[in-house]
Amino acid sequence: MATDRQFLAYANAAIISIRQYNSQIPIQIFVCDPLPELEEQWKDLDVTLLKVDTTSVESSRVSKKDRMIIRTRYTKIKAITENNFDPCLYLDCDIVACSDVGTIGSCLDLGSNDIYALLRRPKIPSLFEWRWLYFTDPDSLTIQSITNLINQTFATDYSVNQIEKLKCWNGGVLYGTSKAMKILGERWLSFYLRLTLGELRRRFIPNDQLSLWLALNQLQNSISIKELPLEWNFMPGHVEGSLNTDLDRFIRSYGVKILHFAQNKDDEWAVALREQIVAEFEYKCASRKNDSTAKRSAAAR
Repeated sequence: MATDRQFLAYANAAIISIRQYNSQIPIQIFVCDPLPELEEQWKDLDVTLLKVDTTSVESSRVSKKDRMIIRTRYTKIKAITENNFDPCLYLDCDIVACSDVGTIGSCLDLGSNDIYALLRRPKIPSLFEWRWLYFTDPDSLTIQSITNLINQTFATDYSVNQIEKLKCWNGGVLYGTSKAMKILGERWLSFYLRLTLGELRRRFIPNDQLSLWLALNQLQNSISIKELPLEWNFMPGHVEGSLNTDLDRFIRSYGVKILHFAQNKDDEWAVALREQIVAEFEYKCASRKNDSTAKRSAAAR
């Protein structure tokens, strides 16, 4: 997992939700900001914090807004390249565990060069359909001009047909061997730096998914990419648009293992769920502290 101060509340709820179902699974969170207000709490939850130096990507050539996005995405990709777990489950910080994430290994067969990622959300998207998320001038672009821009930026040689068929995986939940994740992370980072710091950077919105798709495509002979079942990276906005039903019933009906807020992260139901998880955790902590204090007082008498 990776976070910065902007997404701190999401990461806190995510970690607490994971620990609700599994108190033993090791958790690393890569950060690009010092987070003293949560360091002690996360230490109590057996979470290891690792600081990522983002100096090299904080270029004065990009706007402050883009600089913030770039350092966050850079931290995320570094979390994948520098993980020391095998196998490794990477999670975006805007998730909630709805079951024991440690059971993923018993649900999916993992070969030595395998990575699982979500493709069907349940619909399979296309780059041209989602071009507004990745290019600063989407309305003026054709599939041919997108292909030309990609080839210029990433030193590739794609045809229009290949770009039309490019698989648009989601990088919010990735499960794979340490070897495969590091191979992916290194190529992904290389492409992301070309996108954000190269000569054509102003043509791109500095999101990280386009560089992920290209990296996975380029590495298809080095690693094996498999489809992650929907319940392990469930984004309600892609399934039902908005969530207007009872949340617990919704999770049960789809068998959700990991709920990924994604584009719904600021919806009222998502904020309420995140705040509920943290409030219940804080209440339990306060109750345990009060019980401990009472026992010490009784013993002293």
